[in-house]
Parts: sequence; C-alpha cells; structure tokens
Amino acid sequence: MQTDWRDRYPYLEYIRHVDVRTLIEANRVCDTGADSSGAVPENCILCDRPASPDNAVRLNHGKWVCGTCFVELQRTRYPEKYQRLYEEHLIAAEAWKRAAGDLAKELAATYSTAGLRARVVTTRVWCWIVIVLGVITSFGAPIVGLPLALISGIVLAVSTSSLNGEIARRKGEAVKAKEQWLAKNPPPSESELRDFHDPQAELTDRDRRLQDIFDYWPGYPPYWQYVRRIVLARDERCQITGCPSRTEIHVHHRVPLAKGGSHRPENLVALCAFHHGLQPDVGHERVWAEITTRYFTGVCAQLRAGVPVRAHVRRLGLVTQQELLEILRFHGVCCPDCGSELLGLSVDYYSNKVSVTCSECGLQKMLPQKLTEETGPQLCEEWTPKQNIMSASVDWELMNGKRRRVGVRKGSRRNQTRARSRSPKCPLCGSLLTVRDGRYGKFWGCTSFPRCRYTRDHESNPRHRSRVSPN
Repeated sequence: MQTDWRDRYPYLEYIRHVDVRTLIEANRVCDTGADSSGAVPENCILCDRPASPDNAVRLNHGKWVCGTCFVELQRTRYPEKYQRLYEEHLIAAEAWKRAAGDLAKELAATYSTAGLRARVVTTRVWCWIVIVLGVITSFGAPIVGLPLALISGIVLAVSTSSLNGEIARRKGEAVKAKEQWLAKNPPPSESELRDFHDPQAELTDRDRRLQDIFDYWPGYPPYWQYVRRIVLARDERCQITGCPSRTEIHVHHRVPLAKGGSHRPENLVALCAFHHGLQPDVGHERVWAEITTRYFTGVCAQLRAGVPVRAHVRRLGLVTQQELLEILRFHGVCCPDCGSELLGLSVDYYSNKVSVTCSECGLQKMLPQKLTEETGPQLCEEWTPKQNIMSASVDWELMNGKRRRVGVRKGSRRNQTRARSRSPKCPLCGSLLTVRDGRYGKFWGCTSFPRCRYTRDHESNPRHRSRVSPN
C-alpha cells in the first residue's frame, strides 16, 4: 500500500473509515486461504495465533499475517520509539493547525476591512458622478461647473486616501497580532525520525520482527522511499555496464517479489527505465509498455520512391560517437588481447555500424549502431572494461523493438586475466601501463595518456626509477 496519505492526513482518522475486510481482500494473494502451491495459512508470524483462511495476508517468503496484526501494521510507519514521536507530532500539528484557523477567523472578524472597502467604492462612484456633471455644466455655466468638478476631485482624493490609510492600518494590526501569536505559539517541530533500515535507529526485538515482516511485504513497505534514496545514492546511475543513463532511474529487485525477494537494499539495484523494462520477470512488461514509444516507432508498409518497404520498427535516437567515447573513458575499456586502452572508434551513420580498433595489436570489431542503452553494454561485452559495475550481463536481447530472452553472455575472463597479468597498473588513475621507447631507453607509460602522464623506468633501463612527467 502506498503511504503518501500518511504525510497529509492523520492515519488514525483514515483507518477508522476503512473497511478492514475490504483492505485485506485487496492485499490477500488468494480467495480461499491457499496459494498456488496449496499451502494453508499457518500461525501469524507476529502474534503466533492461528490465521483464519479467509482473514490472512501471505508475505513474499511464505509466512502469514492475521487480520488483526495486518490492521496494526497498516498504522505502523517507523520503529516503536520513533512511531510514538511521529504520532505525537501528528496530534500536535493537527491541534496547532486548528488553533491557527481559529486565530485567522478571529482576526478577520476583529480587523475586518469589508465595510471600509465598500465605502471607498461608494465614495469613488458619487465623486465621479459629480465630476462628470460639473464638466457637463461647465459648457453652459463655467462659473458653476468648473468649481463643482474641482471640489469633487479634491473630496475624492482626500476621502479615498483616508479610507485606504485606515484599511492599511487594520491590515498592519492584524499582521502584527498574527506575528505575536506565532512568536508565542510556534508550529510544532518534527522530531528526528529514523526508518527500520537506518543504521542509527534504536530497534527493539519487536521492531526487528516488524522489519522482517516489512522486508517481505506484498506491496511497498512504509520505509520504501528511504530505501529507494539509499539505493539511488549508492548506485548513482544505471548499473548495467556500458549504460550511461543517469536520468529516470528505477529501483529493481534482483530477486523478484514473486520468487521470495525482499525489499532490503542488498536485493535492490538501480536500473534505467529501458533496462528495467527489459527484465523478463512478470510485471516488467508494464514498464516496457510505458517506455517503448520513447525508443521505437512503427513504420507502416509503403512505397518509397517506387520501391515497396515492409512494415518495420525503427529505433529513435541512435548512439553517437561522443556517447561511445564517454563510455570508453568511464569504464576504462581496453583491448581483450593486449590490454591497451588506445582504441580507435568510428561510427558509420550511413550503414549504422560502429568500428572499434586497437592501436597496439590492430584488433578490430564491428558493432551495430543501435540505441545507447544497447550499444554501450554490447561494447563492454566485446571488449574488456576495467570498471565492471555488474559482474554478469543481463539476459535480454532486442529484436525489432520486442523483448527476447537469451542466455547470459559473459565476458572473456581468460583474456582479461592475461591482460592484467601482463602489464602493471598506474598508481595514479588505475589504468594499465604499456612499454614505450624514449630518449633514455624503455619506460612504462600510462595508457590513459595524455589524461594521465605517469611514467616509470622499465626494469631493463639502468636508471629504473619512478617519476611523474610534468604537464
């Protein structure tokens, strides 16, 4: 159940107006008390009382919660200590809100300006009527009309100025009275609240049992927003190696909830909307249906320049050379054979091909130019990334804009181990070092040159000392 309503309304008032039977029916996984495997509800995991078949909720890991405890859990958002502070703050905030409303009504009645504004309008209307009559009369009798219009204008200015001043004075007194009341009755400050997964939270034995229940809650637990912030701050970007997405990041359960997965941070990972929708588990097809039109468009069968074109799905926003270069730099992609990071990259926008060539050994591979979310991970699979965010590749592939599940494709560990054992690492940036010939003999140079200028004399060089070249 979503918990957004808890921030706006006292949840105790909410739960009193909710039909508990309907609430349980909406959260139960079955109608007969038995799940698809034929399991019958056991004792409640919280109170250890027998759970009624028609009044129990099944958690993701197979345990059961009776209807009484379920209603109690609906009222729980924080551990026991912080839940009490949270309830006290809700009561104090509601009382202060009502008191502020009564004060506003009292000030509106005491310092009312409705009568003064009505007098201003009436005075302006009559004065303008007299001014118009004086101007009209001045054409026939200027001695009478002009003074009448002048006197009416003066009366209009003086009266409206006096009335507006009185209105401003009353408003100022009302504001001053409100400020004095707020100084004596400031709004209640919310105490520092900590969620179940906060490492600094003080948890009792009952809180730990509640945490175990909420970790396997059928829907979103009350601390979901807290856990989501932790995962997004930890991962910062899509965790598919080669994907540069940092916007519209989703939180994905590694082990699906339908298979007993939990809401704990170690079971959560940040994925972009594209890779989240490609996950093969049940429920992700809804995510894919929401985002598919952002990346693909359907082309109808037609005649183009007299040539028939079959209906097909076209990708929108293909990867550019600049995006691929950023992926190479971020992940430190190197050649799987020689370990060199001196890779040449070119994109043929006519044939939609990406060519990657190693400058050291001449290894060349061709990749199809697809979306950045597709070409980036494939580039990191074909070559060896030093910063591999996820150890295993995802088990998906796109065919004409549709999801297709395939076997897990792993990188070449043999080539990666051979490349690492062949060259040492740069102590400044962590890239591999390569042997170069200089004026004073052979030396180790960083493959990230010119970004990194670290050099070290080769073992065959008599000098054999480390140094950092000046920029």
